Formats: sequence, C-alpha cells, structure tokens
Amino acid sequence: MYHFGRHVVTLTLRGNVLVYAAVLAFFAFSSIIPVLLLILYLASKFMPDQYVMHYLEGELQSYFPDVPNIHNLLATNVQRLAKLGSEVRLYSIIGLVWTSTEGFLSLQQALDALAFTKTRRSFLKQYLASFVLVGIFLIGTVAAAFADAVVQSTHNISPNVSALLSTTAAISFPLFLFLSCVLCYRLLPSQTFSIRWIAVGALFTTISIYVSRYAFFIYAKHLGQYQLIYGALTFIMLLAYWLYIVSFLFLFGGVLMVVLEDSTSDHTPSPSGRKGIKDETQVDTLRKRNRNTRLGIHG
Repeated sequence: MYHFGRHVVTLTLRGNVLVYAAVLAFFAFSSIIPVLLLILYLASKFMPDQYVMHYLEGELQSYFPDVPNIHNLLATNVQRLAKLGSEVRLYSIIGLVWTSTEGFLSLQQALDALAFTKTRRSFLKQYLASFVLVGIFLIGTVAAAFADAVVQSTHNISPNVSALLSTTAAISFPLFLFLSCVLCYRLLPSQTFSIRWIAVGALFTTISIYVSRYAFFIYAKHLGQYQLIYGALTFIMLLAYWLYIVSFLFLFGGVLMVVLEDSTSDHTPSPSGRKGIKDETQVDTLRKRNRNTRLGIHG
C-alpha cells in the first residue's frame, strides 16, 4: 500500500496533473456554450424546446455544485441558448463541433503525458477520436432528453410509475457520468489500458465529483460576501474554479488507472509466452523502464 501511494503521488507530481487540470478546465469552460448550442439544435429537431430545456436544467444542476442562485442562473442561460439554438446554421455547426473537440483533444494529450506514452496517435487520429466522442456525447444527451420528455408526458399515469421513473432519473445522472469517464479513459489515450482499471478510475472520478459538489457548496457558503469582490463575475469565477476541480479529479482518476496498470503489468504473462527467455526478458525490461520513467528513476 505504501509503494502504491508513493507511485500515485510521484506520478501526480511528475505528470504535472495540476497544470494539465488548468489547461483542461480552460478548454472545458470554452466548450460549454458550443456543446449546449449543439444539443439544443439537434434536440429541437425531435421535440419541443421546453422539454429540452427542462432536461438540460436538471442535468446541469446535478453536475454543478449547489452554490447560491445557481438554479436561476442555469435556467436563464439555458432559455437564452434555446432561442439561439433555432438560429444555428450548417456553417455554424461545423465551427461549434470543431470548438467542442478542443476539450477532448487536450484530455488526450494530458492522459498520454501521464502515461509517458512515447508513441502517440497522429494529429488526424487525435481529432477523429475527439469527433467520435463529441458525437457519442451529443447523441446520448439528445436520447436522454427524449426519454425525459416521455417521462414528463406520462408521469400522471400512476404514482408507482412516477416514483419508479423519478428513481431511474436520479440514478441516470451518475451512471451517465461513469460511462462518459469509461469512454474517455478507453478511447482517448494512445495506450490501451485494462478495462477493469479503466472502470476503477472512472468509478473514483464519478464518486469524487459528486462528493466534491457538497464540499464546494460548503466552501462557497463560507466564502463570505464574494459578490462584493467579484460582482457580476461571481458565477463565472465559481464555475471556472469548479471546472478546475472536476478536471483535476478526472486526471487523478487517470493517474490511478495508470498506476494500477503498472502494478499488475509485472505479474502479467508476456506476449511471447514460453518461446524464449530472451523475449520475455526484453518485455519485462521494457515494462520496468516505462514504469521507472513515470517514477523518475533513472538507470
């Protein structure tokens, strides 16, 4: 356990997780509006705007910390974006999709840096993976909004059915976050990791984000009259800080995934099987060299 903790701390420091979290938070902040516009534009083709706004308000409120006036601010901004979503044109969609991929692209580079991957994907493959994830995210969100619209239209059928649907909706938010983490950890890094360690990292990220929501609320509640300090920028400052926390937790989940992969790689049979001691020795040497690089051990 001591060596595992030491490996985690060392990789966190050597991998510049704090720096990459700041970069990731910046691109996440700049991608929020384009992503929401794309969701509203696509969803408006299948259902009325009020159902889409209801779903997005609930989803954003479930992921963002419960700071003062957050609900009114989210509702107001989603309504404004809904009006803009109907005015989006084809050339605007291309720009919005391109902007939305920047967050996933920076996440790819951060995960590759944490794993000290020497052979990385080409520029085109990195953007292709980002486009695929943006597409999956948009389709999943629109499908979830459509399901939420169905729930709203049938909630008066039976109290039992209404309670069941409400419980399902409460579970769907963390489940969606968990599956999103699994997809990112699986598709974005150039190196392929074991699915069990991907699941462990995704589970840690999901739980820690939901726990940190309540901790962030306590922080915001005891911050004092921060409206007097930041004025109209209060919401933006708190949102930027929250995105930085989420980015750090997401990357720390990636650190756990990399460390767990390293801790079991030495005990995993080499691909060469029993064909030759020389091949097995070369594989073990390569694994140890890669692990020592992450730990900062030379020689």
